[in-house]
Amino acid sequence: MTAEPILLELRELRVAAVDREPWQPLAPEVAAAHPGRVAVIAGRRCHWREGLRRKQVESGSWYLLEAGALFAFDHQGFAAGCAGRPSFEFAPADQVALERTLLRYLSQRFPVTRIPAEERLARGLRLLALGRREDAQYELFALDRRINELSRRQSESETPGSEERERLRREEERLRPLRAQLAHALRDDVTKEDELP
Repeated sequence: MTAEPILLELRELRVAAVDREPWQPLAPEVAAAHPGRVAVIAGRRCHWREGLRRKQVESGSWYLLEAGALFAFDHQGFAAGCAGRPSFEFAPADQVALERTLLRYLSQRFPVTRIPAEERLARGLRLLALGRREDAQYELFALDRRINELSRRQSESETPGSEERERLRREEERLRPLRAQLAHALRDDVTKEDELP
């Protein structure tokens, strides 16, 4: 059985020079030649067919370039059936304010993308490597929230079906080692800081 083809539609594309405020809009074709920092916002809609019904989801992504080179992004791509296929490289600690401004804009214009719990570990470890401990702790907090939700939903009153309760239990078991790995990395990071002269 072959996967149904998907159709991608660009809903919004904003490009701006962001070295100083107010940001200056740029035509997309000149962005790569701009000598400073450039922010790109791309909003896309993905369409697919499920039986006789057409379905769609929307997603927004941000990208940061400097002198034409991509250095940070949170790209929410699409796989078969328009399932999310994210990839990311976060901004360094000295560019966090710019990244957060882009995130705020996206959250006002597009549905907030649900980040898979399995991805939280990779995001947390990368943020920690960039010196963004507080943001890495948020990823741990998000993992904890998901694990607590899975645990709560395993009661018979919440989930009457035994097969569904078993699926929730297996998912919780799969996430606990990821949570432990991120918590351990955060503890190690504190230990390294304590050891500095």
